[in-house]
Amino acid sequence: MQEQRIHDIEEVLQYLQQSDKFGSGISCFALDYDQMKRTPMLPCYTKSDQYIYILSGAAEAVINFKSYKVKEGDLLMLSIAHLFHMCKFSKEFKAVYLFVSREFQKEIASTDRIMRSTISIQRQISPVVSVPVELRDSLSGSLWHINRKIRDTGHSLQKAAIQNALVGFFIETANLIEKVSPFDHENDRIHRNDVIFKSFVESAITHFKKEHWTPFYAERLNITPQYLTSIVKKLSGETVVQFIGDLLYSEAKLQLNNPDKSILQIASDLYFSDASAFVKFFKKKSGITPKDYRNRASFQSMAFNI
Repeated sequence: MQEQRIHDIEEVLQYLQQSDKFGSGISCFALDYDQMKRTPMLPCYTKSDQYIYILSGAAEAVINFKSYKVKEGDLLMLSIAHLFHMCKFSKEFKAVYLFVSREFQKEIASTDRIMRSTISIQRQISPVVSVPVELRDSLSGSLWHINRKIRDTGHSLQKAAIQNALVGFFIETANLIEKVSPFDHENDRIHRNDVIFKSFVESAITHFKKEHWTPFYAERLNITPQYLTSIVKKLSGETVVQFIGDLLYSEAKLQLNNPDKSILQIASDLYFSDASAFVKFFKKKSGITPKDYRNRASFQSMAFNI
């Protein structure tokens, strides 16, 4: 199974070669077929909420191991708990992407809490919504408004302007959800196991560095470790410990690429009992020691720059 990566907004923008952002809190930009083919993304989690509105064409979106055929007029709403990637783009594909961190959203006045709750519930029911034709202009317009405010670096109150534009997008999205009435579709109903799995993923992404074992996550969800393991195994194909192990392994490789960090420091940062335990874990996952991995990555980097 492919390892899972966790990306923050900065990493995503660097990979996609995008610069339309405000600090590390929010970014809004358009991508087309040619750009997506040049920079294909593996399945990953992001430390932000994502909204993707398809302007034209079609693609396949894989969200928490479920495949969706998305097309013009579809809106994808994703949280930190969604393992996500897109593929199989048609040549007409074009979409607007919005990334917004939880921290940035917390700074917005609490008056929009009901709207965000509506959106959060919809994400649990179904992360993909087909936008009726009569609502498409207002929804896409609210996204482009965010993009314009991010680009308007001369605005004396730019942050407040961006936040107001974001609230406008939340209003349009909440209005869309109220009109679409998702409960008309039996397959879109909330299932308890799906909700538990998404809550587990969100908790795992927050705590995996320190908490490596099943009972911690089961206790937070008020279920038994055995029940949590059965749900995670059914929906991801892995046990809780394997799932956490994938996150730890991905983070370990990321930190090993930083030559200023010693293996002992990395072991401590990831809460292994000692360096030996970390080396044993890493070798079991990769077949080589952390030191050998670091040397190999350094050599490949040098070769790439020659």
